[in-house]
Amino acid sequence: MSVFAEGMLALKSTLVGVIQLDARQLLQDGIRRELSRQIRAATNKELSFGGSGFSSSPQLSSRLGSLAARLEGLRGSLEYAQDHIGINGLKIWHEEFSAVVDGAEESDGGSFLGLLLDEILRVTSPK
Repeated sequence: MSVFAEGMLALKSTLVGVIQLDARQLLQDGIRRELSRQIRAATNKELSFGGSGFSSSPQLSSRLGSLAARLEGLRGSLEYAQDHIGINGLKIWHEEFSAVVDGAEESDGGSFLGLLLDEILRVTSPK
């Protein structure tokens, strides 16, 4: 990875035809897109909010634990890579994670937090 990083960082900005490309910004944009995609994929895989939902509180808790482990792995990988490619990985992590959780990329079903809250209320039935 460091050979790739050295090559990307050495480019800084370059002209491709009449378009000026900033390699660092191009790399950050790609990392942001992929990170956002990975976060959404992890939440969709671990937490299915359709139909009858989870059958019990322990099952929901287990899925939330699996999601936390997956997200921590993504965050740790980005934190490790930030030193090699010269970016502020934790800032990118917080911005992209917040965008997904806050519902900036909502699906038709609503925001992640809204769906999670509905599921918690369904499982615990606090009536």
